Amino acid sequence: MLIYYLFVGIVAGITVASWNSFKDSPWENFHPYRFPRSSIVGIVVSILLLFAEQKKLLTFDNFGLLFLTIITFERLSGEIIKGFLKKDFHLEFISAFKLYCVPYQDYGKRFIVGIILFGLGLTSLILLGIGANHLPSLISNKLILWIIYGFIGGLISAIAGAWKDAPFEGFKFYKFLKSPLVGIFGAFILQSYTSFSAVFLYSIIGFERLTVEFYKTFLTRKIRGIFKEQKAKYPEWFGKRKIFFGSYIFGVCIFVILLLYT
Repeated sequence: MLIYYLFVGIVAGITVASWNSFKDSPWENFHPYRFPRSSIVGIVVSILLLFAEQKKLLTFDNFGLLFLTIITFERLSGEIIKGFLKKDFHLEFISAFKLYCVPYQDYGKRFIVGIILFGLGLTSLILLGIGANHLPSLISNKLILWIIYGFIGGLISAIAGAWKDAPFEGFKFYKFLKSPLVGIFGAFILQSYTSFSAVFLYSIIGFERLTVEFYKTFLTRKIRGIFKEQKAKYPEWFGKRKIFFGSYIFGVCIFVILLLYT
């Protein structure tokens, strides 16, 4: 069982690293040592999720939903690492740091803030999962339940995105509403693949990330707000970054196979 979980964690990490590398490489260059970072986090998350299943805290009756759940927890961990725990934090966090009075120039204090935020985020996800497991006893209509789960899953992504991006991009209601709508759409697709409500909710969050990043990164090729006023320092990557689209599609294909055949 462990080998399957590790495999899913690695592929989920590759998928996340692919969309990040596609977006950033023309401005930040591609650093091979960074690419496996999401897979390393994915491995750690997969081991913890396997432990949770063995303790009967979660039930993964479909590896496709495990894939999406790993993306959910990887994104929480990955963003905290990128913005708070690394010495050379990502520039996209500076506007948020200034607005929320985070002492970003003092690494020790920024590290502590990051650990606190990670703890709060993880605790929130756990509590939401517990709440999701109890919701069916309060609402019997499955259609309403799917809408609620989808809305909550998308709303979590929307709040996290607004916290980081709104300080330099401004708050846009239509953009904020997009994630809950995608979450509801995902809920209707995923509802038949699990009977465990917490896993359903976590997978909706991962589905929203997978879908929205595909749209932003590969279809519209939206430029991050922090790069819009900058000239690409490594323009050769505009041509070479299609390799990351290939690795993203590889990850999505594995996800679809896992969803349909496990």
